[in-house]
Amino acid sequence: MSRRLPASSIRLLLASATLWLQACAGAQSPSDTFQRDLDAYHAHLRWGRFDEAANYLAEDEREEFLGELEQRGEGYQITDFEVKSVTVTEPNKEAQVVVWIQSYRLPSTTMRAETTVETWTWNDQFHTWQITDLEKR
Repeated sequence: MSRRLPASSIRLLLASATLWLQACAGAQSPSDTFQRDLDAYHAHLRWGRFDEAANYLAEDEREEFLGELEQRGEGYQITDFEVKSVTVTEPNKEAQVVVWIQSYRLPSTTMRAETTVETWTWNDQFHTWQITDLEKR
């Protein structure tokens, strides 16, 4: 005869395990998370997950970013990108990232290249990096 735990007990165990693992990992510092956040944002861009990418932008930049993507239309696709440089302007608080992006918009097959400068700032409240300024060059 087997005994099964009720679903509420399983949820409680999972929640406890998650909290325990987070406590063991400790609070992550800005230097620990910068590369992870930078890579995640660019991966979302590359694979067309623009809503997820927008989560890495500060709220005032997010609206402009999504509005620009809407103007480009549904056929907008990023084909390649390269991080050209990362300059830390304030240790563990701010960095400027220069990125080259190649894209096209269907039905056109003409490639377009542009360079953007992303200003990443550490957000103490959310313990994450956010893009606080996104400038096209």
